[in-house]
Amino acid sequence: MLNKCHDAPFWGQNIGVDNYPKAVIITDGLCGANKVYCGKTGNYHNHASEFVECNECGTIAAQKITPNSEEIYEITNKNEPYWFSLFVNSGIGVSANDFLKNDIKLNDNVLKSDRTLNSGTFYEWTPIGSDERRFIGDFKSDGRTISGLYINRPNEDYVGLFRSTTSASHFKAIGVIDSYICGHEYVGSIAGYGRGSAEYRYTVATLIGDKLSYIGGTDGSYNCYLSDSNGNDARATQQFENGEAAYYLSNSGESYWGQLLGTENPDPLPVHLTEANRVYFANDTYHNHDVDSDYCPYCKTILAVKPRQNANNEYEISNKGELLWFAEYVNAGNLTANAVLTADIVVNDKVFDDDGNPLPDLLTIPVMGSYIVTSSGTTDKPFNGSFRGNGHTISGLYYNEASTKRIGLIGYAGSSAEISGVRITNSYINGGEFVGGVCGYSFGSISGCNSDGCVITGKNVGGICGWNEGTITYCFNASNVIGENAGGICGTNNTAVRESVSYCISLGKLSGDVGRICGETGGTCANCLYLADNPLEDKLNEATPLSLIGISNDNVLNTYGFGSEWAKTANDTANKKLYFPRLAAFSGNDISVGYTPKLVIENTNTTPMDASAILKRIVGLA
Repeated sequence: MLNKCHDAPFWGQNIGVDNYPKAVIITDGLCGANKVYCGKTGNYHNHASEFVECNECGTIAAQKITPNSEEIYEITNKNEPYWFSLFVNSGIGVSANDFLKNDIKLNDNVLKSDRTLNSGTFYEWTPIGSDERRFIGDFKSDGRTISGLYINRPNEDYVGLFRSTTSASHFKAIGVIDSYICGHEYVGSIAGYGRGSAEYRYTVATLIGDKLSYIGGTDGSYNCYLSDSNGNDARATQQFENGEAAYYLSNSGESYWGQLLGTENPDPLPVHLTEANRVYFANDTYHNHDVDSDYCPYCKTILAVKPRQNANNEYEISNKGELLWFAEYVNAGNLTANAVLTADIVVNDKVFDDDGNPLPDLLTIPVMGSYIVTSSGTTDKPFNGSFRGNGHTISGLYYNEASTKRIGLIGYAGSSAEISGVRITNSYINGGEFVGGVCGYSFGSISGCNSDGCVITGKNVGGICGWNEGTITYCFNASNVIGENAGGICGTNNTAVRESVSYCISLGKLSGDVGRICGETGGTCANCLYLADNPLEDKLNEATPLSLIGISNDNVLNTYGFGSEWAKTANDTANKKLYFPRLAAFSGNDISVGYTPKLVIENTNTTPMDASAILKRIVGLA
């Protein structure tokens, strides 16, 4: 009675030994052997230790917590909260900082489905703090719950997980669920009488008494939600079940909460956030992203998927999600990362409508590498790794950045970059300047690359590379290139290196200020061929123009000294089909055109057909 039922007493007595009360014994910072308890039957008694269960009181054993190197008390099991309560209530731990490291279940099935109290016997919780010893520390987690909190003190004021806190206290990312908290006045899930702040918390519990606070009896709260109550932060049960509460808990600042939705075993309430259970909202649906998929049908977006690395430290890219991850990884500062394609990749199934115009709402992959000019200077971040296509195709790329420089699969490649063996097809690539099917602006090496069936537009624009200060070898273009300084292979070859562009072939249709291989050049082109509407059309005269018959001749590669990097399927005279040369790495990528025998003039360079019309069919524009 002298202690007035305080949880932090001043008086104690060894029952059966002491004839009158004495000062309570403090052992290890906690009330010791002479603290007096009143059991459920009214029996006054001592505990042999604060750390044992007592059937008479209905209390659970307490387990001492040793603080970590940052002096934070980490709670990992249901026994440790009881010790923390004793520690604070002793007065020693009122300023202690606590971190809830795991979900904690103090009792099982406290509430029925209708949120009324279940039958049975429960361990009762002693609220932390008192009028004299208010909690002034932090109580935080990274999205963990306390369930089974049971407090039945209908004649007491200030009842909750904490009884009383100060303005210095802070509560973060804690959930209180399946709990029954009954008091007289000032009843809260976190604190009965609270000052301080709270954020990213939620409550799904039954509170009984006057002056309730489901959020927790704190002065300020941010992004905190409760179930089935009144107030601006109230959420109906359905909003917790369908993921809405988890979405708003983790999408208004920091992220701690997730919830599995739409599975065989969905989470009924928000839980600790993982990669698999993060909640997204799109098309009026709360949903998760499938960690095994590279696309979300609700968000209509590509999902980044980290690829595996091989023994050569190359990221093996097999789908658009892995390609997105690699692009983002490079642009995050990992400029020397290496990649190899292990499968053909389709970013968009269809890019153009029947009139050759790009479709709306297409998926995009960020260009890799950047060079940004601002008023305060430049940010130079070129890609300097290797990107090996390994004979695979990327189709359906879409870039529509008319005011942006350095656009292509690799936007900006440094002097150490090596880009090889990749085919870009069925893509729309529109940029402001330095635009290419494979690379926008390159100081590196580009070899064995292919561009076909694409529309590529801009200034200094090429089927393979927009602006080259490195080398381009063994590349093939059959795309439609449009713009100023437009070239079938390279828009502007700005290097004095001899033969910086060599052994390349262009069949593509060009429009604007054009050169059939390079739009402009400061270097030289060597051993390059192009399909010409008019043999005099190339303004630079640095490549060999061939007619349809000339470039499809079965001996064309040997005649002009092209090596094993190239291949050609023999013309099919029986079915009246001519085949063009192709890169050997892209087997099955033969470009052919049918012909009418009476139009063919053998063994000459005279163009027997309208090459522009033929190429429009080749690149899918007619």
